[in-house]
Parts: sequence; structure tokens; C-alpha cells
Amino acid sequence: MNEIFTRRSVRKFLNKSIKDEDIELIIKAGVMAPSAKNQQPWEFIVTKSDNVKQEIAGVSAYSKFIKEAALVITLIMRNDALTTPDMVQQDMSLCAQNMMLEARHLGIGSCYVGVYPKEERISYLEKTLNIKPSHTPFCILAFGYPKEENAFKYLERDYLSKVHEEKF
Repeated sequence: MNEIFTRRSVRKFLNKSIKDEDIELIIKAGVMAPSAKNQQPWEFIVTKSDNVKQEIAGVSAYSKFIKEAALVITLIMRNDALTTPDMVQQDMSLCAQNMMLEARHLGIGSCYVGVYPKEERISYLEKTLNIKPSHTPFCILAFGYPKEENAFKYLERDYLSKVHEEKF
């Protein structure tokens, strides 16, 4: 549970690469996410190259930090052969969360950059990453070792005011 309580969005990274075996574990965690009728709609574009990270960072005004990440994984959702198409966004979100939690477990920071359903971001990444028409970019996950010492600090959040018994 520590990973859940101490995961934070990290946007400042050390200049330190991530081991291939850790990248594999992060992706494995993603594919272990639940999906509607086991449709597993995800595919991944793994980016380590500074040039491509620089291009991806142009997806929005809020994503410039991506170029400093050690690793960027773009989650792509399949649009064909889906058993439950109306649940794909939930499936993809669960996959992304699993990946960020595994990264946290490994001491690696992460930050989620939303893409879907913003058409300008989708279009930008389709062109930048040569994504097939049968697939749609869903989100970008930036990974790296945090530059700030207290990046994984536990923050107490009020949850009791959000809980309702029996009915709303």
C-alpha cells in the first residue's frame, strides 16, 4: 500500500537511465490490469531517444517536462476487434495506473499526460509517432528518477467527507 499512498506526479528528473528490466516490469504491470471481457486494448510505444522525447513534449503547453524524462511510454488503444468498446477508456486508465504504481515500487517517478479525447493531442501524436489509423493514442507516461528529495512524500487527504453510508 505504500506505493499507493506515496505516488506523486514527478516532473523533474535526474539524468539517469532506467534499466531495461525495470522497463519490462513497468509494462508487465500495465498488461496485468483488468479489462472489460479481457479485451486488453493496450499497446505501448517506448521512447528513450532525446529527439523523439523532444517531439512528444510538443503535444501540449503542459508537457514540456517530458523531454527531461529518462523514459516515455505512450499508451495506444486498439480500435478494432474489441469485445467491449465502450469500456476501453477505463481499461486504459487502469493500465496506466498499474504502470505508475510499479514505477513507484521501483523508486522511479512518473507523470501522466492526458491525450484522449483531445483531438489536437491525438492528431499530433498520430503524426509524430506514425500511429496506425486502427489505433488511438490515449496518454503519455513520463518516467525517471526524481530530482527532488521528497518527491514521494506522503500527503494526508480528507476522505471521510467523501464517504456516504447506504445512499447518497
